[in-house]
Amino acid sequence: MGTYLEVMKLIILKILRDFNKRKLRTTLTVLGLAIGVFSITGFMITSDSIIESVKYDYGLNSADFEIMFDYESINTWDDEYLSDVPILEDYEPSFQYSTSFEINSEMQNSVLKGVDIQRIANLTSLAGVFIVEGVLPEEGKNEILFDFSAAEEFDVQLNSTLDFKCIDEEGNVKKVDLRIVGFARNLYTPSYTFEAQLQMWISIDLLQTLLGKEDIVTSVFVKLIEVDHIPIESEKIKTILVNEGLDIFATNYFTLENDWRTWLLGLIGAIITLMGVFSLIAGGILSANTIQMAVAAEKKDIALLKVIGGRKKHILSIYLLEATIFGILGSVIGIALSLGASNILVKLIMGPFNVGTFIFKVTSLSIILGIVTPIVTSILFALPTILRTLKISSMEAFRDPPLKNKISKTKVMEKTVIWKYSLRNLFRNKKRTVMNILMLSLAIALVVSITAARNSYLKGVDEMYDSQPTDISLYLPETDLTEVKSIIDSYTTTHYTNEFKAIHYIRWYWAGYNDTSWGIHMYIALLGVFTNDTILESYKLVEGRLLTPADDNTNNIVVTRLFIEKHSGMGFELGKKIEFESNKEFRNFTIVGIIEDLQQNGHVMYIPMSTMNDFCGINNIVNTIYLELEDIALEEEITSDIKKYDEIVARAWHVEGTRKIKELFEKQMNFVLSIFTIVVVFGIIIAFLGGMNSFTMSASERQKEISLLKLIGSKPSWIMSSFLIEGAFIGVIASVIGSLILGVILGVLIIKIVSITYLLCSFVLTPTDVMIGITIGLIIGILSTIYPGIKASKTNVVSALQYE
Repeated sequence: MGTYLEVMKLIILKILRDFNKRKLRTTLTVLGLAIGVFSITGFMITSDSIIESVKYDYGLNSADFEIMFDYESINTWDDEYLSDVPILEDYEPSFQYSTSFEINSEMQNSVLKGVDIQRIANLTSLAGVFIVEGVLPEEGKNEILFDFSAAEEFDVQLNSTLDFKCIDEEGNVKKVDLRIVGFARNLYTPSYTFEAQLQMWISIDLLQTLLGKEDIVTSVFVKLIEVDHIPIESEKIKTILVNEGLDIFATNYFTLENDWRTWLLGLIGAIITLMGVFSLIAGGILSANTIQMAVAAEKKDIALLKVIGGRKKHILSIYLLEATIFGILGSVIGIALSLGASNILVKLIMGPFNVGTFIFKVTSLSIILGIVTPIVTSILFALPTILRTLKISSMEAFRDPPLKNKISKTKVMEKTVIWKYSLRNLFRNKKRTVMNILMLSLAIALVVSITAARNSYLKGVDEMYDSQPTDISLYLPETDLTEVKSIIDSYTTTHYTNEFKAIHYIRWYWAGYNDTSWGIHMYIALLGVFTNDTILESYKLVEGRLLTPADDNTNNIVVTRLFIEKHSGMGFELGKKIEFESNKEFRNFTIVGIIEDLQQNGHVMYIPMSTMNDFCGINNIVNTIYLELEDIALEEEITSDIKKYDEIVARAWHVEGTRKIKELFEKQMNFVLSIFTIVVVFGIIIAFLGGMNSFTMSASERQKEISLLKLIGSKPSWIMSSFLIEGAFIGVIASVIGSLILGVILGVLIIKIVSITYLLCSFVLTPTDVMIGITIGLIIGILSTIYPGIKASKTNVVSALQYE
């Protein structure tokens, strides 16, 4: 036992001496593994903390679902409706009113939500509102809460006022000043960072009074006593309300499983995990490089151990323990980095993610992964090199390798000689060169894939909106068509009279259907269109035909190619029937045409307006207007002007220009990209440090050779040039592999994840993306040779010739 401890003591002392001799390479290796740990463990902690915070907020404002009523419903709300429901724990009526406000001289679309202020004060409001700053509005006063994220975006101050317009009971425009007394967040709705509409909250009693709609509500938030099947139980409550004469529009369920933060974090997490794996691979390569250099420098020591009777297990133990210590140090630093950085990251994204409570959660799984992955990675990558130490011959170890490069003194300064010498050095140690190229390729792949994925995403946004027959969209409460046309005609005859190319009046309606390929009940947007309208002609016809006046009062339908492809398992094709449900009424529709329409990821369908009226039970109603302009350059100007038109603003019509929506998509992508950038930067650092490690190792092995080159007349600049050429060559090869192979593979994976969960888009690799990859590859390749090259060019001839 004593002998074993003595041996282990000697092994540990040797390892510590080795680490001290190779401080730089040891630091680089540990840092590479630590960054890999941070990519995986750090984001796990961030994700778990956000979800835990949301879960806590759900515990305070914990509606199970929201039942939304038809906006124009004239039925008043009566608390007796739900007084005798045994499964009901709590409920809260609410009133939502779409409007616009002028903020910083620009009209902004907004949603004014009437809520119970007292319930917010005692944290029992099922509407999910949390106050962040300021005070709550006082009952009876014209005071509101403003969206916290939007307040930061627009630099809105407390106690500033907003001009609110609405229609009074006589049909006249009524103007009221509303004072901002506090900033708040809403648990269920994405913040202004992720959507175009800003939110404001006002006392429901005050809003009903201002609108002249006392006891009228647009939704009810419901919390049930612990039940197993919320959707099933919610149907019972909906049936009660329908029997009371309320027209139910839709139901929103609030669970962590379908919460928008869950899938967004899942999307980011999947991509960052891929980056983390790449970082760990780079760290493993660094570990293998460092062990390889140690073995190369200690051949004589290994041979000596064999001569004096050293066992194989002792030799293996030395380098296995070194690789293990690399992993341990990497895990310690990586976990420390994860704890610190994720704490900061959670606080930074609490606002955009609408999280009201800060909870920092560290799970045992995240720590275990942070400990195990770097150790296993380090050992696995270093193991082949470690096993090769057993094949070292005692006699070979005592022989100095002959110099293979015979440089002619008369040609030493010629460029061709420099290139030949540099390329020959690269392939002396093929495995090290391959590892260096692979590590740099991974870093380039991260950059190229993220850049290309972003551009592909934005290209998908362009394709989606360029294919739509609209430059400006107006979304309105379900309103009689005659009234809508009267208001639009009034505007177009007095404003921009010759700038409107076409006006399309639409009715959107969400209908349910059973998706047998997924085994779930889903909803799809049915669009009622007038058959003599030209709206469908703006889309590319894939197969079949468009709707014509002959389709009036028929159950014919036009669907999108994406819908057909996504539900190919259900046998949807031209001539097939699809069954939809609305208010317990089921109806079969026959597919007569297939078009290219990317809205809602293809989940939209077009039916004749006459059929829509019959299917929904209400005639002559629209809720959407699409405006086409003669000159698209006027889109922003006209959009702003429409938002100021009193008859439109007062009726709470939501006005949105195509350009504004595109900007929102870009803003969302840039937010997500900012999170990815952290990991990408770390990947570039790893590649740079790894390359410097590799070239430092090469410079140390070539000290005698460099001394001989100096003796025969080589200048330091010649030696430096050879290193720069090697770095540039590795950079070019790594750029090609990283940009055109690994970058494409990773980019396709990212786009596939985005398409499944959010917006359909195709991966497109542009020459610019490739040039970015090549530029980064060359820069990193060359920069990583500067320190080793300078060090090599300053080699002392006498001491180097004595070097063993």
